[in-house]
Formats: sequence, C-alpha cells, structure tokens
Amino acid sequence: MLEPALKGRRLIAYGGLFKTVKRRLKLEDEAGEGVNQAEVDAMIRDPLIEKLVYRWNCGMKVYNVEIIR
Repeated sequence: MLEPALKGRRLIAYGGLFKTVKRRLKLEDEAGEGVNQAEVDAMIRDPLIEKLVYRWNCGMKVYNVEIIR
C-alpha cells in the first residue's frame, strides 16, 4: 500500500548516534531540495558502485542483506 505513495521519495531518518549528533549540531531536517535526479539515476546505474538492499524478515526478525552490483 505505501510503496506507490513512497515511490520516488527521498526519505531520511536519524536514529541512535546520528540523532544525537544531529541534535547537537542543531541541523534541520532535509527536505530533498537541490537533489539532481539525473545524477542520482547515473549513480544507481554505475557498475562501480555497490548497492546494499536491506530487507526485513518478519519471521526470523532479522535483516537480509542483498548486494547489487
């Protein structure tokens, strides 16, 4: 249900140490302004960049990691 609504969105969440550092530096939430979609698409297609996809396995309660080259 959420997948169509979230397609093409750039979602950022801070947790743990990143949340602490973000608060101490008084950083604002990023809204994704200034993102050049063509550059992002080029990076995704670049065979020299390794992509990691984490998928939550509800039954085992662990993340499965998939490496995409």
